[in-house]
Amino acid sequence: MDGWTCASCGRRFRRRNQGHTCSRVGIDDVFGGASQLSLELFDRFRALVDEIGPNELSITKSGVGFRGTHRVFAAVRPTKAGLGGFLDLTDVVDDERFSNVEPYTKRLFIHKLRLNSPDQLDVDFRGWVRDAYDVGAGRHLERDPS
Repeated sequence: MDGWTCASCGRRFRRRNQGHTCSRVGIDDVFGGASQLSLELFDRFRALVDEIGPNELSITKSGVGFRGTHRVFAAVRPTKAGLGGFLDLTDVVDDERFSNVEPYTKRLFIHKLRLNSPDQLDVDFRGWVRDAYDVGAGRHLERDPS
């Protein structure tokens, strides 16, 4: 991934001197004290993304982001019921796993996740993560936005 790495916190960004809150945070800081279900869902989600292709973790106090070569395309955080977070997709998906879908840019919709069972990480969900991974690689920019 091209871009800029903050000398203070080590986070990587696409744009030089991109504004952010500097802090060194690890997965244990995000998932420390999380339920066993949240941990299991995170491990499965991470394995699913890793199966699709190379990615980089972008960890903040609020969650663990998954970055492709172009941008962060997904993020997760523990909740009382499992995992929350988002996927960036080019099309609206109507499914119970998404609590809300909002336009994010001309080409993207942010799909807010709510996962509470390993069964939800099925073939359909893997396809949506694969589509989000393509967003992380910038492939959505190759399509005509109209």
